[in-house]
Amino acid sequence: MATGPTQYQKKQAARRATADIERLAKTYQTGLFDVAQQQATGFKDWTAQTKAVLDPYEAAVNRYTQQDFPAYQSQVLAANAAFQQQSQAYAQTMATYDEQVAAYTQRLNAYNASLASIAANPSERVNITATSTGRSGTAYNIGGQLYSPNNLPSGYFVENVTTQGTSRGQTVNVTQQQLFRTRDVPTFNEAPPQAPSISAPTLSLPSPPSAPAQPQLPTFETGQFQQKREELGKTFEREVGERKAAKQNVVMRRMSRGMLEGA
Repeated sequence: MATGPTQYQKKQAARRATADIERLAKTYQTGLFDVAQQQATGFKDWTAQTKAVLDPYEAAVNRYTQQDFPAYQSQVLAANAAFQQQSQAYAQTMATYDEQVAAYTQRLNAYNASLASIAANPSERVNITATSTGRSGTAYNIGGQLYSPNNLPSGYFVENVTTQGTSRGQTVNVTQQQLFRTRDVPTFNEAPPQAPSISAPTLSLPSPPSAPAQPQLPTFETGQFQQKREELGKTFEREVGERKAAKQNVVMRRMSRGMLEGA
């Protein structure tokens, strides 16, 4: 009659099973440690690569914010200040020219008005009363010298002028000789003001500096390491399950043989 496994054999089998699972667990832990080391190394490399990209970019940003752009702002301020100064000088020059043109136009209009007045009334009455000179008739004192009506200076002449008067309560026409002179035609030889040889100022601004372009940073994917951990876990669980199933099969076979032998 066959006997079942002894107590010693059971303990030895249990130890082997336990040792096998411990070996699997140690392998699993070692695999996790290796993955963690790989992730740490990858992260270190990514950090170095990122620093290699960011360092020159940050240096360029500092140069842009502390040197290039402030210099550009100073140039813009200087250009605006120069433009304002030129604009004021231009405005003052044009204002002076406009004043000269206005004064010239006023004098020209006055001259044209004089011509129009002369054209309408080419002669004017001279307020000089004729002086009696006895038998020779009358004379006019012109410039301190007596002139007869027939020997007047150039431009002077006499005309009979009829006016209304009163005699014995009656209105009568009175004709008298009056002295006239031809009005002098004035001359106007003044040239118009010369326009200033100056152009309106223009504002010319410098081109702004180009800001540093944001660099393309390297990527660090942690998903691959998580996938490796999951694969290690699945492998560990599968191998542990396989060993447990094999152990159960051995036990079942032994129990079956014992039952057959005892029948």
